[in-house]
Amino acid sequence: MYHVDSWRPGKDGGVASDPPPGGAAEVSIDSSAGEADDGKIVTPGSKEKGKRFITRQLGPIKGTLTKCMTHGFVDLDPLTLAVMDTAPVQRLSGLLQLGCCRHVYKDATHTRFQHSVGVAYLARITCLSLRENQPLLGITDVDVACVALAGLVHDLGHGPFSHMYEGEVQKRARKKEGCGAPPFCHEEASLMMFDFLLKNLGLAENLEELDLPLKQVGDGIDADSFGVKTSNRPGSLTALHSRDIVFIKECILGGPLPGSNKFRGRGVDKEFLYDIVANRHSGLDVDKLDYYMRDTQHCIEDKADFSLLIKEIRVARARCPNPTKCHECRSSTDGPKEHLMAVWPRKLVVTTMNFFKKRLELHKNIYTHRKTKAVEFMIVDILEMAMPYFKPAKLKFHSVLGAASDPEAYINLKDDILTAILFKEMKELKPAQDLIERLNSRDLYKFVKSLPMRDDKPNLERYWNMDENEIVEGIVSAASVALERWDVIVEKLQIHHGKKDKNPVDYIRFLTKSQVVNLHDTPLSDLPVARKVNESEYESHIPRSFQERTLRIFCRRGERRRAVEKAFDVFIKGDIGGPIATLPSELEPSVLTQDDKFEMFMPINKEEGREHITHSDGPFPMTQESEDENSDSEDSDSHALSSIAFSGKRSPSTFYSDAIGKRLKR
Repeated sequence: MYHVDSWRPGKDGGVASDPPPGGAAEVSIDSSAGEADDGKIVTPGSKEKGKRFITRQLGPIKGTLTKCMTHGFVDLDPLTLAVMDTAPVQRLSGLLQLGCCRHVYKDATHTRFQHSVGVAYLARITCLSLRENQPLLGITDVDVACVALAGLVHDLGHGPFSHMYEGEVQKRARKKEGCGAPPFCHEEASLMMFDFLLKNLGLAENLEELDLPLKQVGDGIDADSFGVKTSNRPGSLTALHSRDIVFIKECILGGPLPGSNKFRGRGVDKEFLYDIVANRHSGLDVDKLDYYMRDTQHCIEDKADFSLLIKEIRVARARCPNPTKCHECRSSTDGPKEHLMAVWPRKLVVTTMNFFKKRLELHKNIYTHRKTKAVEFMIVDILEMAMPYFKPAKLKFHSVLGAASDPEAYINLKDDILTAILFKEMKELKPAQDLIERLNSRDLYKFVKSLPMRDDKPNLERYWNMDENEIVEGIVSAASVALERWDVIVEKLQIHHGKKDKNPVDYIRFLTKSQVVNLHDTPLSDLPVARKVNESEYESHIPRSFQERTLRIFCRRGERRRAVEKAFDVFIKGDIGGPIATLPSELEPSVLTQDDKFEMFMPINKEEGREHITHSDGPFPMTQESEDENSDSEDSDSHALSSIAFSGKRSPSTFYSDAIGKRLKR
């Protein structure tokens, strides 16, 4: 039951008083305050000297458990429950973790809420593992609670359809006027939504008094009871201070807050705690551990088990492995500094390599699956069409992107936005609604072809370095039938193990067996130095390449797919240097390429009312996996560009002359 248990000063002053044990505070109420008809006490107006808020105590420890499909039973303490039961966290139940992947993997329907609870759980047990392995690190219950809360709220800023919202949607919006597209980063949006969460609890941080409890700014949980309980006995609660809130935000970012060049939440003696949720040094953190395990379980096989990385985690000194990403080393004139950081025993070097291999596997087979990307491109088109007109009241009349700057609007922006657009009666939304109908009937955009970048084909780099619009123009210009720019989508796909073309294990530091054995009773000042492991010690586990770059072509209209494919072939072969001959202007404007040297063996087919030569391997053939256009089979991305020499004594021009002659005779 709610009761008045605190008196908080307003802007004009006021006297704060502590509530008596077990009851409401005895406060002096201004005569202007009254009671409503239902008996609830009414808060005085803003002109009064003080403000009264209806607050409640943090709930008792009840041993609340919830079953997680990935991690088993998860214990929920009162502080976690209080934060979990707020609207910003509950909003995550309306956001699928994998966005559009459910159109390919039918069980990929888990939400960001489930992921966030999982990250909070892993963050907690990682802290407890460190405290057990190295008790002299001085990890407190408040430290554990703050890191766990950071895991719970780290994704509050995500928009609908996963990373697509801050990626392609933002990119398109920048090019259109009137879409209201402020700069967006989901981590910074998470900070905005975390402040909004605290406001919903009646709390706010005080950046001027970091070592005092939070400010009471509204109805909700009493600031003095918002903290960590070790038992239900009186005096067993430690309230969170504003410094703890800053620490939680820094854990979300993996770095200092905007406007600061150093950590303020915790000192250098506990900087290793920042490696748990968002590891700025190596990228091996509990956020990735959870979604690698969870996404694998829902899409591919039984969950990937990396629990050993949590059980064996240690803290040691090490020279910064990633100075360009480290706020301290980036501006240092003395080179990389030494940090207290999360490290692992040397025996786990192969396990860490497998961790990063899992990243590439998930990106290749799930996150960037060609049908997943086809659906993403459709949804981006839908949102782009709707943005100038769809500004509903629940978004406070912001556009889909403009809502990201207003937490009261953003909290209503979820994956159900497509349904809202579909049922909105507005003639300007008809194109977007028609495209939603296509999506719902699975009339998807079509994958056409891919062109992998290869080290043994350096001439392909020219295409990677071209602008996407330039490639689209080249394909449309090379088409033998009428194509529109809107028909063609060009994607530059780059997937890697975590550090682009670098070995990600080089960014992790390891301890020898003898160093690990002595850590339990080693104080901070005597911690050993962890070092990089030479690649020769695990060379059989190192992949041949650490990144894949692929140019992929999609088509918005299925009936134009083959035409786009042939036009792309012509564009590539012509740009490489192979001659492209065309028929005289008075004849059909079909484009003849090197493929036409096979005309004597190939029949003439009809497509879209024009004659064309059936495609076969030419001097620069591009392989393409045969598939049904509606198949959901996985994209092997095994396409390659190769070359073969002309055979016989005739020159290439002779082949074209023969081809033109045969065509003219017909």
